[in-house]
Amino acid sequence: MDNFIIVYLILGFSLMIWAVIDLIRTGSLKGNHKILLLILLVALPVIGSIIYFHYKNTNRKRSTYFSR
Repeated sequence: MDNFIIVYLILGFSLMIWAVIDLIRTGSLKGNHKILLLILLVALPVIGSIIYFHYKNTNRKRSTYFSR
């Protein structure tokens, strides 16, 4: 049981770091949205990361090979 908790913490922390770096590098989110998502990522690392990546993918412009 202890190994599961350690793995969960490591995966949660790495997912949070990945989401924070992606949040800082992205240009599609502005001002208050970035701050709100950053607070959410720090307060709830796993759930916040899932919400961030879902929110990011819903706001991304869809492009295909044929839409050039």
